[in-house]
Amino acid sequence: MSEYRDAFCFNVRLDPDEILGTRGTPLPVIEIDYTDESPRAMGRGEALVRRDLRREIERRYVE
Repeated sequence: MSEYRDAFCFNVRLDPDEILGTRGTPLPVIEIDYTDESPRAMGRGEALVRRDLRREIERRYVE
């Protein structure tokens, strides 16, 4: 991900009516664009998954 930072866009569009159902007065749609923390968090998550996978492979096949 760090090599292609501009290729990723992290955002969410929430429509309260879809989540809560129609309640008479329409609620505004909320759009969230994530900051640089999203790619950092995903990078940390990827690193943890790789580390855990290596440990599991070593436990099963190396010992």
